[in-house]
Amino acid sequence: MALFRNFPPTKGIRYFNVAVFTLTPLVASYGLIAIEFRRETCIFAMGYYVFSMLGTWKTCSRGLQAK
Repeated sequence: MALFRNFPPTKGIRYFNVAVFTLTPLVASYGLIAIEFRRETCIFAMGYYVFSMLGTWKTCSRGLQAK
């Protein structure tokens, strides 16, 4: 196929990566089905995501200023 012509050849499968990429969504899907939805948990998760990204941004911007 023309789309994959410039891709490098594969040398094998990394089974750890395959397990991580398949088991993580499976565990998340099970959690969505088996656990009841709570508004407090959802708000906490969104807040944790926002504040963790702000911390990452601050660290990255501080690193850029030092150069």
